Formats: sequence, C-alpha cells, structure tokens
Amino acid sequence: ARAAAGGGGGVAEELHKLDLRVGRVLKVERHSEADSLYVEEVDLGEPTGPRRVVSGLVKYMTAEALLGRRVVLLANTKPSKLKGVESQAMLLCAFAADGSAVELVELMIDYYERVILD
Repeated sequence: ARAAAGGGGGVAEELHKLDLRVGRVLKVERHSEADSLYVEEVDLGEPTGPRRVVSGLVKYMTAEALLGRRVVLLANTKPSKLKGVESQAMLLCAFAADGSAVELVELMIDYYERVILD
C-alpha cells in the first residue's frame, strides 16, 4: 500500500528504508517490571509467529483499547531490551503537540501489507 509523504528526493530515499507493516495486536499485558510499559504480541503474518513489542502507552490507553487493533509497526528496528524484555519492533503513534494524548496510526489496508511512502 502506498501513502503520500511529500518532500525532496533525499527524504523520499530515506523513507523507503523504513519497513512499515500493518499487523494486528493479539495480546497485551502490563510489563512485570515497569508500570508505564505494555508488552504486546503483534501478528505481521510472518512464518516465525507474532512479534513482541514493548511500548510506553499505559498512560494513554487501556490494554483493552489496544487488543485486536490494526496497527502500523516499524519492523526493521534492531531488537532492544526494555526493562529486560526484548522489543522486536516499534508501534507507530502520533502524539499531540503538548504530549497530552497519543493515537495509534491506523491504515485501512490489508493486514500484513507493507506501507510504502512516496
């Protein structure tokens, strides 16, 4: 699926390096060692199974609000540990200018599609 990204050639080249994919949140739990973090399992249709994603969304939305949602993941980040739990991607979100609210980026395209920014 394609989305308009505007800007010059250099920016467009950099945007094409992002592996943005649409998945579905299968499971959401509070992180056992961090009150502000969720640990989610997100299905990207990969043969290896769902990816584990650690996000700091606790103060912005309930686990129930995340469960089953269509989300966009940045899938080609280097795995990193957050409070001892490996996160294998990043959820794409939009923050209010003052940081008071967060919304998940939701694209109404098929699950498992790669999002290509033009």
